[in-house]
Amino acid sequence: MPAGANGPALMLYHNFGVIRRYNNSDRYALVVALLARAFDGRSGLVSDWPRAAGSLNREQILELQTLLNGLGYNSGTPDGLFGSGTRGAVRNYQSAQSLPADGFPTAALLTRVRASAGITQPEPARVPHGLQRNGIRELQRLLNRQGYNAGRADGVIGARTRDAIRAFERAQGMEVRGRATDVVLERAREARAPLGRRWINRRRRSHNIAQPPAHNRERRHKGQHSGDDRQRRVHAEVLVHNAADQRRKDKARAVHRNNEPGCGALLMRLHRN
Repeated sequence: MPAGANGPALMLYHNFGVIRRYNNSDRYALVVALLARAFDGRSGLVSDWPRAAGSLNREQILELQTLLNGLGYNSGTPDGLFGSGTRGAVRNYQSAQSLPADGFPTAALLTRVRASAGITQPEPARVPHGLQRNGIRELQRLLNRQGYNAGRADGVIGARTRDAIRAFERAQGMEVRGRATDVVLERAREARAPLGRRWINRRRRSHNIAQPPAHNRERRHKGQHSGDDRQRRVHAEVLVHNAADQRRKDKARAVHRNNEPGCGALLMRLHRN
């Protein structure tokens, strides 16, 4: 059963082993055997190949081999190639887990082995879905309320709404796409709008008109104190200026007195004349 327990089964004759000796691949041998049956006029497969399960790529097989070795199931040296050693390790693990021991590597098997190794897988990312007109209108209102200018809430996605969504996604640390989706709408509902000045002023006026808020009273007192200090500073400057002017006047009078001739000097001038 090269496709696992859910895949097609075929009663094979000795030619299957001959084909595998030429190419060690179950699928190759199965295809050639089916062609041989078709040439012989016999029927083909009665069930389709299990595409839902799928096989693993090389990186996943390498991870599977590493995990199986860590759990004690010898799959050989991890090389990303699914050979007989890896198939035997997979069968042993499946038998220990009460699973059909088909030795077929699938994504479900890898998830099971990861869980056995204590590796938890993150939840798949949620696929966002586009909003209808009512949802777009609600998103526009929420964005406008939170300070993002999304334009008129009309339920129509325009350039302003896309720019507002991009700005909101950037501020929220989301992947910036600019699309109106249910994921963006839920995040906008959870986000808290910042308190604007208009809202604060409206609360102040409705709370108490006669009594201003405490921080306004404190600011007013600070303004009064600063005004008093300013007046005292101007008064002191005037006093200093007046004192300096008085000193200049006194000095000028003293110089004038020193330059005036005394009585003795005046008599000597008269005597000479």
